[in-house]
Amino acid sequence: MRKNKVILSVVIAHYNRADFLSEVLLAYDAVRQCDWFEVVIVDDGSTENTEAIESNLVKFKNSVFLKIPHCGRPGLVRNVGVMHSSGEYVAFQDSDDPAHERKIQLIFNIITDRTRKFDFLIHDADLIDINNRVIG
Repeated sequence: MRKNKVILSVVIAHYNRADFLSEVLLAYDAVRQCDWFEVVIVDDGSTENTEAIESNLVKFKNSVFLKIPHCGRPGLVRNVGVMHSSGEYVAFQDSDDPAHERKIQLIFNIITDRTRKFDFLIHDADLIDINNRVIG
């Protein structure tokens, strides 16, 4: 059982994207040892080697890795992640879409600001090409 309460869980639905997932997890380097942060990866029956994914997760203080039989339904895969998360809030991240390195810290600052009252938080995103240029 964890001593400290996890405030924010990031659920990542994954299927055969280990090459992208390492980059996605880099966005969370600054918070990977924080008590309030958890990453939950749900693998939708990937046929690729998942050892690299699991080796990336050992860097995180709070992490969960689940492998389920392939269903091809990302919503269902995310729901499995939510059921296994322990955070007060849940954020979703695609396994092939890197997040800005400050995303989680900014979200954490907003959700822990007790002067704000909300049930959910939506934010915008930038469309980035393969050369890391913002195109939309």
